[in-house]
Amino acid sequence: MKKIVNNKNYFDTLFLNVENLIEVSRNRVYENINTEMITLYWNIGKIVSALENPNLKIFEPEVILLQLSKKLSLQFGQCFSREDLLQMKKFYLYFPNHTVLSQNLSWAHYLELMRIDNKTKRQFYYQKAVQYKWSVLELRKQKESLLFEQLILSQDKETILNIALKDPLIKKKQDIIKDSFVLEFLDIKASEIIN
Repeated sequence: MKKIVNNKNYFDTLFLNVENLIEVSRNRVYENINTEMITLYWNIGKIVSALENPNLKIFEPEVILLQLSKKLSLQFGQCFSREDLLQMKKFYLYFPNHTVLSQNLSWAHYLELMRIDNKTKRQFYYQKAVQYKWSVLELRKQKESLLFEQLILSQDKETILNIALKDPLIKKKQDIIKDSFVLEFLDIKASEIIN
């Protein structure tokens, strides 16, 4: 005897199951792109840093860096300019322990954090960005509002932090694919992305 199925309920359940699978898979793809970029840039920074190793006695490391940049840019796109390679080197130097890097932060987050010369202050913003899942815009907003300095000077740190964390600028996970750094990394032109 055949079981009678309500097509509407069955379809709704079927759709929700497939929708969930798609969302979970998309989120894994977004996370993997970011993880691969961060790992790659950290490793390139490590290699570029080695150009200054006094034990290697490399003649004209700046010339080698420029040649490397030109060749990489020709083969892999503009995200390997001399300035980009120097940023990757700075990334490696500022965050020397690759195993503790948060994969929840994008390359744009790390670029924003590397603008902070003070190690303690940079570590503070790094920890808060991870803890509160700040977008790059939120991270920048908190830096510009001098949250770190306010907390140091304040007697009531909890109130200052609560005020600062009110109404954070939320970035959707799928927006990472539209990030200009991700597009360059994947060798995709912005005009190829459909909203």
